[in-house]
Amino acid sequence: MANRWIARAPPCVAVSIRHVGVMQEVFIGFPEHPADVVDSINAGIGLYRAGRASKKIVPWTDLDGFSVHIIDSIREAISRCSHAMFDITTLNANVCYEIGYAAGLGKPLSLLLNSSVKDALLVQSQFGIFDTQRLKLYRNGGDVSKLIDQTQDPYYQAPPPVALIHEAPVYFQDFAAKTEFAMAYATSVAGAGFHSRTHDPEEEVRLPLHRAHREVASSAGVFLSLIPHHIIDSDHHNLRAYLLAGLADGLGIPRLMIGYGDIIPPFDLRDDIVAISDLNELESKVEDFKPAILEALQKYRAPKRTFSSSYLTQLSLGASVAENEFRRLDSYFLETREYFRALRGEAQLVVGRKGTGKTAIFWQLKERLQSDRAHVVLDLRPDGFHLRKLNELVSVHFSEATHSHTMTAFWEYVLLLELAHRLLEEDEFLLGRDARIVAPYERLQAAYKDWDEAREGDFPERLLRLIKRLRTDLGVHMQDGEKHILTTPQITEIVFKHDIRELRQATFSYLELKKRSYILVDNLDKGWNASGVTSSDTMLVQSLIDAGRKIQRDALRKDNQINVCLFLRDDVYEFLVRDASDRGKENPIRIVWNDPSSLLKMINMRLAVSSAELGVDPPLQWENIATPFIAGTSSFEYLVRHAMHRPRALIDIIDLALSYAAQSGHTAIASEDVMKATASYSTELLQNFNFEVADVFPSGDRVVYKFVGPDSTIDAEAAASVIADHIGPDADVQGLFDVLLWFGFFGVLDRHNKPVYIFDVGESLDLLKAQSPKNNQRVVIHPMFRLALQK
Repeated sequence: MANRWIARAPPCVAVSIRHVGVMQEVFIGFPEHPADVVDSINAGIGLYRAGRASKKIVPWTDLDGFSVHIIDSIREAISRCSHAMFDITTLNANVCYEIGYAAGLGKPLSLLLNSSVKDALLVQSQFGIFDTQRLKLYRNGGDVSKLIDQTQDPYYQAPPPVALIHEAPVYFQDFAAKTEFAMAYATSVAGAGFHSRTHDPEEEVRLPLHRAHREVASSAGVFLSLIPHHIIDSDHHNLRAYLLAGLADGLGIPRLMIGYGDIIPPFDLRDDIVAISDLNELESKVEDFKPAILEALQKYRAPKRTFSSSYLTQLSLGASVAENEFRRLDSYFLETREYFRALRGEAQLVVGRKGTGKTAIFWQLKERLQSDRAHVVLDLRPDGFHLRKLNELVSVHFSEATHSHTMTAFWEYVLLLELAHRLLEEDEFLLGRDARIVAPYERLQAAYKDWDEAREGDFPERLLRLIKRLRTDLGVHMQDGEKHILTTPQITEIVFKHDIRELRQATFSYLELKKRSYILVDNLDKGWNASGVTSSDTMLVQSLIDAGRKIQRDALRKDNQINVCLFLRDDVYEFLVRDASDRGKENPIRIVWNDPSSLLKMINMRLAVSSAELGVDPPLQWENIATPFIAGTSSFEYLVRHAMHRPRALIDIIDLALSYAAQSGHTAIASEDVMKATASYSTELLQNFNFEVADVFPSGDRVVYKFVGPDSTIDAEAAASVIADHIGPDADVQGLFDVLLWFGFFGVLDRHNKPVYIFDVGESLDLLKAQSPKNNQRVVIHPMFRLALQK
């Protein structure tokens, strides 16, 4: 059974496209429907064969599917070919798997798309795997025949081998909808003892092929899943799963694909799917897969280095998402002023725009503080899905005052329990070594032992048990379906279940033995509703802030210093939390990257680490790998403005530019590579931006697509009219207009006709508006979004 998890076809070395005296073999894969697309492909194959054919063409329809599964014949044909072509006009599970398999084997790829099919490019753009800037477009068989003749210019060529990431050796396909299955699967993988890297569609809509390839290739095991069609994002999720499965099989990486619920996989791919109908089966299926991962780890051999003159093909800037690089982050983390402020505990909130490095600071603070055993560090990353369900339950059935008090009590409960749990867990080994802690430890242990829901499993499991118990207990008070007002003693009894005072006193007494305590909370926005952040979500954050303040005050009475720090998206704070009652006194630490020199330092630190891994001395820096100027401005500052001063976007764009430069044979990133990279990434940035807007202004979902057209400069009144047409004239048109300014979709033209964006004026909306002359107010669409809207 162990072989079930291993790719059935061994990895193969990519064959050069040009052979002397040997006819090249080109495999062609395409879906069975629609008929007009199939007709064009077949016509193109016929025309090419009828001409001076210099290549042997092998369409999948010519393969034997009677004596064996057709997929086995397809894999064999792909392994044998020197180039693989696939039509992706319509998204198809078989074709996605085969593309992944060919890429995993290192085959040069050409991806074809029939531009005559309505919305075909838009569908690919929304899917976010195959870069729409580099697809081979055709309209008829004659075009297809020409494209077959041009395989020397492939859409995709496999990157050089990458090393296994030992710190996080497995890759987990995350879910857009954090359902019970999604969370149970993630918990089972974590329980198996492997640190994982993920692609979370909530954080990053797109998973480009080159990134998927790199993630799978650097893994010892891949966890995938298929979900029913009624679940949000199921179509894209399942197609990504097939592509990742193909990559894993082509690369020879063990993979587990769990199918849950009512799914109907393609007949010839269903053998490698482990179907379950009960969530209780998950743990055993993951456990059965562990030996394959352990065997892969034991057999791993680092890939041989093949140095090019420019090193562009091998340079790596690391992952742009902190969750996927937290164990390597220390080697190139830039210690900013905001980081040191958080380290000193100067504020209870760290806020920043998406992709600016909040989670990187979270992980680095944790690692730095934990290095001193006199510190107590409680790092929590709760799953927003279950918290939201509890919060909605309370908001529907209880008054606003009761709601606030209940959720604040709940958070105090969670933080105290987790603090006690961490103290008992970390200091258990000291019992026989340090006599000072014995009596306080035993008192804390006695106070903690009655809280059954907090004792077993990891934090998400404990939190889920707590929430389920609380929902059950609250249900007694809400049977009549009316709003309720509970007294403080009633809320205390429901939430705490036992006397919380003893646990609080025992915890604070034990903390007197410590130098300082920190509670770090991240991830609050995960699992929030796709229709936007609600007032209930805002209450969730506000109640956590209040609970943190209460714990800090109670600790100070015992001469204990506890720093509680929440990491929150700046848009959620700016539009939903800041102006709430009694919240104006917050003075958060804001993560901003207004100075391009700081971002340059960050990139150079990552290049230095990559240079060391490649044995390059002196280390490569930006000026060594890129053209100095683009369109008369610094190439780096050009990229910073196009990345909207967000480190995540900047890393991803540079990574794309490196890929384009390497494929073009350039010795450094050229202007044309930057242009291709920004054009390619613009779609991803626009999609992510649309989700951010919809979070804080739900009716504004997809308003950005109303600005498709050639003009980048628009009269402010005309822009407001477009917004009003989208959300209705009686809605908050000015509010959405301000949101688009604040996020940087719009800039304003100043008195000198120069575009000014929010990041040019210290993230101040008032200062931005002041730049525009009152008698001639015009807005300009940011160049990155204009690129996406012009496609």
